[in-house]
Amino acid sequence: MALPELSFEVLGQLSKEYLDHAHRVAGDIKDEDQLKDYFKLVSMSVQCLQYLKTNYPLSIAQDAEITYQLVEVLLEETLNFDLAEAYLSSIRERLQNHHGSYSNWSVLHEKMKFEFLTLYVLPMKRDDKFHYRIALKNCDEVVHFLAEWKYDKNVTGSWLLIFQYVNIRLNIKLNNVKRALSQFQEMTVVGKGSTEWKSFIILCHVNFYLNQRLIIPSYLLKALGSLSCDQVGAKLYGWKLMLELIIQIYKDSDITGNLNEFKEFFAEQKDALKDDQDSVTLEIGPSVHMHIQLSSVFQYKHLKNVLLLLQSVSYLVNCYAKRANFSTKFLPKVSLTTKKLISSVTQSGPHSLSFYDSRIEWYRTIQQFSEFYQKWEGLLLTGQIKDTRGNTFLTQDYAALLSVISHQIGSMKDGSQICDSYNEIISRNRTSNEVRMVALLNAYIIRVSLMSGSVQKQEQLIHCNSLWLQITNTLEQTDLHLNPTWDCTVVVIWLISHFESFTAYPLPVSDDERSSYIERFKVYYEKNKFEGNEVDNDLNDSGVKKLKKSLLMQILLNYVGGRLFEQDLTVISQISGICFRLARQQKFLILEYVVGLWHLMNCTVAMKRKEVVLVTATLDSIVKKLSAGEQSSEPAS
Repeated sequence: MALPELSFEVLGQLSKEYLDHAHRVAGDIKDEDQLKDYFKLVSMSVQCLQYLKTNYPLSIAQDAEITYQLVEVLLEETLNFDLAEAYLSSIRERLQNHHGSYSNWSVLHEKMKFEFLTLYVLPMKRDDKFHYRIALKNCDEVVHFLAEWKYDKNVTGSWLLIFQYVNIRLNIKLNNVKRALSQFQEMTVVGKGSTEWKSFIILCHVNFYLNQRLIIPSYLLKALGSLSCDQVGAKLYGWKLMLELIIQIYKDSDITGNLNEFKEFFAEQKDALKDDQDSVTLEIGPSVHMHIQLSSVFQYKHLKNVLLLLQSVSYLVNCYAKRANFSTKFLPKVSLTTKKLISSVTQSGPHSLSFYDSRIEWYRTIQQFSEFYQKWEGLLLTGQIKDTRGNTFLTQDYAALLSVISHQIGSMKDGSQICDSYNEIISRNRTSNEVRMVALLNAYIIRVSLMSGSVQKQEQLIHCNSLWLQITNTLEQTDLHLNPTWDCTVVVIWLISHFESFTAYPLPVSDDERSSYIERFKVYYEKNKFEGNEVDNDLNDSGVKKLKKSLLMQILLNYVGGRLFEQDLTVISQISGICFRLARQQKFLILEYVVGLWHLMNCTVAMKRKEVVLVTATLDSIVKKLSAGEQSSEPAS
C-alpha cells in the first residue's frame, strides 16, 4: 500500500471511513461473498493504520492514538489477538521509555489506557485461564505501583480504582471467589471515587453475590437500598431495581412491591431508557472515564422483556390459578418479543458484525430460558414434558434435567439408571444450585423408593445417606436456605423417607434429628394448614414460612401434616377432602390415588357414606387409567 502523498489526517480519516462503511453493510450480510466484502473493508481500515505506523514519523501522542485505534479494530473485528498484543507491547515500551519516567501526567494517562487494554480487554477476548493468570500477575504489579505513587495521588487515584476493579474481574474469571469477595468488600466499604463509580461497585458487588448464589451481607443490602435514581441516573437505577427483584425471586418472596417500583420508574424515566445507547459513561476522576455496556437493563425494550420473564418465573408455581397464571400469559409473549428483537437487530445499526452476533446470542439466551420455563410449566399443568429432543437451552444442565425427568415419568423400571443420569448432572461443576437440588432430590426419592421395594436395600441406604449429605450441604451453604419453598420441600421429603406412615422401610435416624425436622415442619404446617373447606388464596402473603400456592407443595404439606399431627377426625376429613380436591386438579394420577386412599379411609371412619361412594368411584377410574398405561409412574417432585 503506497500512499505517501496522503497526509496523516487524511489517511486516518480513510481508515475510519473504511470501517464505518463495513459497519453500514454488516446488517445486510446474507452470503459468503458479502461476508468477504465486509472483512475486506475491515482489512483496508487496518492497513491504513498500519501504514501510518510504519511510514510516518509519529510523535508519541500520534503513535498512541493510532495504536489505540488499531488495537480496538483488531480486538473487535478479528481474532488476531497476537498481533494486537504485539502492538500493545510496542507502544507500552515506547511510553515506558519516554523521558525515562512517569512524571508527565499525559504520558502516564496513555500508559494506563494501554495497560487496561492489555490486562482486561485482551484477556477477556482470549478467554482462557493461562492468559487470565498472566494478566492477574501483571495487574497486581500495576495496582502496587499506583498505590505506592509518591507524587500527586489525584493523578493516579482514579486509575488505581480501575485496576482494582480489573483485578477483581480477573479473579472472578479464575474462580478465586473468596479473594474477589474480599476485594469487592474493601472497595465497597472504603468507597473511593465519584458517586457514580461507588454506585457501580455496589451494583457489581451485589451482582456477584447473586451469580455465586451466596448470602448477601446486610451492609451490602443496605448500600444497595440507599441508591436513588437522582444519585446514580436512570440506567444504573434500573439495574438496582432488577437486582432487588432477583433477590426477592431467589427467596421466593412476594414481588408485588418490586413490580410497583418498576411501574413508577418507567412512568418517570422511560424516555431516559429509550435512546439507542445501551451503555453509560462513568466519571471516575479528573479526565478518567469508563464506558459500561449492559444492554439487558440499560435499554427500555430489553429491561421490560427481562422483567416480564422474571415475573413469569416468580409466579410459575401459580400457573394453575385463574387469576395469577402470569407465566401462562407472559412466557409466550416473552418468546414472541424476543423473536421480533432478533429479526430487527440490524435496525439498531450501524454496528460491527461482532456486535450483532453478541446481541443475537443474548436474545437467544432469553428465548431459550422462556422455552425452558414453558416446558417446566407444562410439567406442572399436565404431568408431562413435551418432546425434549433437540433442546438447545443455555446450558447443558437444563436440557439434561428435562430429559431425565421425562424418562423418569415414562418408566421407573430402570430407577438405578435414572439415578446415574441425575448424578451426571450433579457432578458437573457449573450446575446451578436449583438444577443440582432438583437432581439430588429426585435421585434421593428414587433411591428411597427402590429401598422400600426391597431392591438392594443396603446399597440403596448408602446412596441415600450420600445424597442427603449433598442435599443438606447445598441447602445450607448457598442462598437456597433463604427460600422457604426449597427448605419446606427438603423437610417434607425427609419426613416421608423416615416415617413408617409413608414408606415400608424408614431410614434410620437419631432422636435429635427426628425432633429437629419435626419442629421445622410444624412451623410450615401451622402457617400453611388448610382451614375449613377453603384454601387461602392470598398469593401475596409475605408472612414468615408462608409459601406461595404451589398446589403440589400445599397438598404434600397438608397430607404429611394431617397424618402426623391431627387427632380430630373432623379436621382430618376436612384436610384430606381439600387435598383430594386439589390433587384432582393436578395431572399426577399416583398422587391423586394416594391422597384419595387417605380421604377414603377418613370418610369411612367418619361414616360419610355418600362421600365414600364418590371417592371410591374416582379411585376406580384412576386405577383403570393407570392399568391402561396413561401414567405409569409419579413424576419428579
